[in-house]
Amino acid sequence: MSDDSNHETKASRKSTGRIEIFRAADSRTLQEAGMMHAEPPPEERAPLNAVFAQAVGAGTSSRVLFKAPGPSGFSLVYAWFKSHYPLPTHSHNTPCLYYVISGELQMGKQTLGPGDGFFVPPCANYAYQAGPEGVEILEFRDTNDFDFVMRSGTLPMWERMAAICSANLEHWKSEEPPVRRSAGLG
Repeated sequence: MSDDSNHETKASRKSTGRIEIFRAADSRTLQEAGMMHAEPPPEERAPLNAVFAQAVGAGTSSRVLFKAPGPSGFSLVYAWFKSHYPLPTHSHNTPCLYYVISGELQMGKQTLGPGDGFFVPPCANYAYQAGPEGVEILEFRDTNDFDFVMRSGTLPMWERMAAICSANLEHWKSEEPPVRRSAGLG
């Protein structure tokens, strides 16, 4: 039996905030919301920056679904990475919990599909590649202000990623999100 003498009773707890409703129709991009601050790409990638700029525009879509007031507020972001999109090795200065809505992604030797997810602690480097149908994910953070820092790599590594982007660029322009399937949770 626990000692509740130092804790408020459940009946006397008071809310520290208010319930907030959010709607997809009111969502904004990360840039519009001013939430993610990207560091400049590594210097060795400079010859390919134009390819990657086109790829980000055509191969990704992200929307801020919820952003609590204040810099330490909770946030929820929807992201869609189109078929085979290669997210480069990077880190954020905050922890993040990711949940796969539809499609799949390849992270190392792991394939994650609907209902799967992963947790990334602050400043941990990670990368993944969207599957053949792309991937839709939700990103849960305990803040609404974070950075995006790409890890340096070799020019051949960046060239391989640029080749994937170039090969898929035209297809991405008309690609639809993956079909949503039940995660089979109940």
